[in-house]
Amino acid sequence: MTEQPILSPYMMARKPSGIRLGQIKFLERKNPPILVNGSIGNVMRPMHPAMQRRLFNLGGPDSPFQSGIVPYVPTTGTEECREAFLHILRSQGFDTTGLDVLVTDGASMAMEIIMLGVCGGAGEEERPLLMFNPSYTNYDAVGHRIGRKTVTVERELNEEGEFELPSVETVEQRIIETKPGALLIIPYDNPTGQLFSKETLIEYTKLCVKHNLWIISDEAYRELAYEKGKETSSIWALTDKDVPGIEGRRISLETASKVWNACGLRIGAIITDNKMCYEKSVAEYTANLSANTLGQYIFGALAHESHAQLHNWYEQQRDYYRKMIFELHKGFKEVEPNFIVSRPEASIYFVIDVRNEAKPGFDGVEFASWCAEHGAISLDDGKEYTLLMAPLNGFYSGRGKEDNPGRTQLRVSFCEDPELLRLAPELLSKLFRAYEAQRTE
Repeated sequence: MTEQPILSPYMMARKPSGIRLGQIKFLERKNPPILVNGSIGNVMRPMHPAMQRRLFNLGGPDSPFQSGIVPYVPTTGTEECREAFLHILRSQGFDTTGLDVLVTDGASMAMEIIMLGVCGGAGEEERPLLMFNPSYTNYDAVGHRIGRKTVTVERELNEEGEFELPSVETVEQRIIETKPGALLIIPYDNPTGQLFSKETLIEYTKLCVKHNLWIISDEAYRELAYEKGKETSSIWALTDKDVPGIEGRRISLETASKVWNACGLRIGAIITDNKMCYEKSVAEYTANLSANTLGQYIFGALAHESHAQLHNWYEQQRDYYRKMIFELHKGFKEVEPNFIVSRPEASIYFVIDVRNEAKPGFDGVEFASWCAEHGAISLDDGKEYTLLMAPLNGFYSGRGKEDNPGRTQLRVSFCEDPELLRLAPELLSKLFRAYEAQRTE
């Protein structure tokens, strides 16, 4: 037998993300039931109309691509696309003076570039990225890929469905213990749906100044908060007047994906008020040549929309998600009163914890896989369905299998068709009961 070439230990150890594993297993089914997919934040709604117009006219007489040529653009991104990101910030009331924008292939690439910039060297323990557990899984995944360490400070989901934020003293103690290079905050949080208020941001960013850290704010869901009258929460709402010394250490990660319904464009950005951070990020990104030219052109349409038009879009987005999220939150609580459902304050997710009903040994990854491979629930319409949700095991960075609160927690995404999502409470209840009935402890 011919000897086979060898993959690296890193690649051999890789497993699919827990968020996507269920979809992979579901696609392998023969004669599958109807899928209600609440596992991933893949927004399935039309893009902003200005972006749609450019998409539909890529070959038109006014398009720069009418000749069929799609060239590289500058590594920094096109001027129009960079202006679109700044124009959006200005529409939300923020001063963009002194801010620089690097356009990237999605916010995931922005994460990678910034972690290379603010953390210690590859394979080193020094200057890790400090995150709030549970946190978006991609930060851990990217950290593993590039050899940068992540550390965490814990949040706990109480019986009332509130993720309790750690005290300033607790966060400071973790900073002293782990000596991070940066603190990551997701103001409109993924996965919890929690909203970090301006007051909360001020308290935590004071620690960044005191201990000389970068503050990284993942603002993918900015404007998607559901209590009416709430001030837009953002790192760009904070200046030296609020937190003396904060200017010059602010970095935000931006994306076309969520608020603008354009996940597949793969357009993101790094915005910073630190010139050295910007210049070195651009230097690193030259290895990528440039971000997606077509995506930048489509997203760049937003640079020409008025602030009033953009505000109208934000309100439409909030109204769409607010109604659906609150209805489903109520639905889950009515069907399963002992399930803990996190408060839906922001973003497009909330978390369900089945710890009060699950038998010992319950594991969300195994349950999600069972739903994908075997789940089939007949509803009143005579059709069979199954439900995919994202197990939270992988969202708790650094936690082992046995001490992981995510074992009994599942994230629901609100990107599926609303008519299908309305079935989710009944489906989860019946799937959970069926799974527990056949499972041995």
